[in-house]
Amino acid sequence: MRPAVYVDNSYKWAGGGYLSNAEDLALFGSAMLEPGFLRRETLELMFTSQRLRSGGETGVGIAWRIGKDAKGNRVFHHGGTIDGGRAMIMMYPDSKVVVVMLSNILADFGEPDAQEIGRIFLPG
Repeated sequence: MRPAVYVDNSYKWAGGGYLSNAEDLALFGSAMLEPGFLRRETLELMFTSQRLRSGGETGVGIAWRIGKDAKGNRVFHHGGTIDGGRAMIMMYPDSKVVVVMLSNILADFGEPDAQEIGRIFLPG
C-alpha cells in the first residue's frame, strides 16, 4: 500500500475543496430539513424539481436530486466522486432521517446503498 498522489482540489471548492466528516454532514442534512439555518422559502426552492422549457420535471432541485425510494418515501440526495474519495448524503424529509456515506478510496456505493441503510431507520 502506498499514499495517494497529492491532488490540489482548492480550485473546485464545491467538488472537493472542503473537508468534512460524516457527523458534520449528517448535522448539515438535518439542518436542510427544517427552517432555521435557511428560510422555508429557500428550502422549498432547493427541493423543488426544476423544469425544462417543455414543462417536464428534471428530478433535480438546486444541488439536490429529488425522488422516491422503492417504498415511495421521498428522498433528497447528492453524491459525488473525486480523486481518492466518494461521498453520498441522502435525506428522508418526511421522517427526518439522514444517511451519510463517505470513503477515502474510490468505493462503489451510491443511492441504492444509502436507501438500504435509510430503511433501517425509517418508521414502520
